[in-house]
Order: sequence, then structure tokens, then C-alpha cells
Amino acid sequence: MTNYTNGLTAGQQLLVGDTLTSYNGDYQLILQTDGNLVLYTNNSAHTALWATGTNGKPSQCALMQTDGNFVVYNATGTTSSSNALWASGTDNNSGAAIYCQNDGNLVIYAANGQAIWASNTWQSASASPGYTGNLTSGQQLVVGGTLTSSGGSYRLVLQYDGNLVLYQLNPWAALWATGTYGQPSQQAVLQSSDGNFVVYNILSTDTTSADALWASNTAGNPGDYLSCQDDGNLVIYTSGGSPIWATNTVQSSSSSSGSSTVTQTVSVQTAVTVSTEVQTAETTTTAAAEAEVAAAAVAVIVLT
Repeated sequence: MTNYTNGLTAGQQLLVGDTLTSYNGDYQLILQTDGNLVLYTNNSAHTALWATGTNGKPSQCALMQTDGNFVVYNATGTTSSSNALWASGTDNNSGAAIYCQNDGNLVIYAANGQAIWASNTWQSASASPGYTGNLTSGQQLVVGGTLTSSGGSYRLVLQYDGNLVLYQLNPWAALWATGTYGQPSQQAVLQSSDGNFVVYNILSTDTTSADALWASNTAGNPGDYLSCQDDGNLVIYTSGGSPIWATNTVQSSSSSSGSSTVTQTVSVQTAVTVSTEVQTAETTTTAAAEAEVAAAAVAVIVLT
């Protein structure tokens, strides 16, 4: 039996008895021996939050396909629709992946980071913290955490796929990302010791044994702060208010709120939009599965 942590990417699957567990260990998806694929709270209560309803059927695997569809099959090594017992109905989304989040929600994200399906089982008490306006010295974003501009038009999020992405919310567009998709990002912290903004692979106040996956290279500026501005720019300012780093993503249609555009380029910064490997598309859906998904995916809510 295999236990996956955080997510299943294109081509990965759960066999009978395999599990997918959230980073914090509080939630677990399991393909049971009775054929049902069930999301549970991973504690003594072992509460079922969601299921495919395939109990009593000969389920053999739950496959995250390269076309973006998540499908329960009655046989391994097949993608024939005649063998499908349940599907998320998210085909035509090459590179999509499914994540068991720390908030109890099971979500499929497209390659651009947008949620395209969810179990809608988020537990409010476990929600990752969100900040508005600024991230100050010593504060951090954990997986699922957000920093939203004061006007609500832009949002920085540490995604469950490992990428730290700045979005414009209406219309939806990725403006910038660290390029850490597929890496085990656990926190993005504005270090109080030196002012460097760093994405790490572990969640701990002691980062001496952690691997830095990305950094702003702004060390030497303790007391600085990170601002998600109403003009779409993400800027790090010194404690005295001088800009020392930016994504340079000012949107011409947005009004500026005392923002400064920094023209410098940081060598370790990967200032690109979200990108993933393009997978070969294949489709597998059934009429019953499509109907079930239509009812289940009415309100996909993952970030508030």
C-alpha cells in the first residue's frame, strides 16, 4: 500500500488500500476494499466527509489522468469509458492535479492554478490564514494561505501544487509566480532576521535544516514588509519605505495606491506565469459520472 502526501499529479493513481493525506495529516482520501473512494478526517472520529458512492462496485484504481480527469476504474491499466465507475468530469485540462488540502477540501487544479473541481468539504476551523494589504516582518504564508490587495483585486497564494502565484482576480489571470510548481513548498516567510522573502520545503520556525526553493534576495533589510498593491504590483519595502524588490506587474487599468515600480531584476527570481508540463490528452467520462459531477461541482470554493 502506498500513502501519497498532498496531491496526485498527472499519471499517478490510488490502488485499493492506497491513501492520499493532507500535508498537516488531518485529512485522508482512501480507495477502500469495498470499492468506495472516501475522504475522511484523519483522527479518532474518522468522519467521512465525501465519497464517490462506488461502494459495492469492483473499483481497482483512482487515476489522475493526463487529460485532467480523475477517474475510478474497475481495472488497472485501462482508460476505457466502459471501465469507468466514477469521474470528476474535468477532462480537457492537461496537466491538472488533485490535492487533499489542509482545510479538508479535495480540489482539482488546472495547470494555470485555477480550481476546476472540489468536494466542497472545507472545514473552517482548519482554514489557512489570509492577510490583507501587507505581510510584515516575521509573518508567513502556509500552504493555502493568501495575501490580498486592500481593494480585493489581486491575490498572492501559496498553492497546494507548491507554486507561489500572484493572481488578478477579475478577470482571472496569473501575473507572476516563483516557478516552484511540483516542489514541496510548505511556507513563504518574510524573515525577521534579514528581510529575505523565502519559500521553504518545511513548516518550522527553525529553517536551518530547510531547503530554500526560491528567494527574493533581499537579505540585509530586517524589518521590511511585502505589499500586495492595488495596482497589481507585489513590492518589498524597507522599514523606511524604499522599494527594494518587485514583480513589476503593474496593471495599466488599475489605479495606483502610492505604489512604486521597481525595475531591478533578482537573479533567483523566476518571474513567469504558471506553467507545467503539457500532457497528452485523453478523455474518459460516462453519462452517470457526468451527472454526478454536475451536481457535486456546483460551487467550487477553495480560497476565501
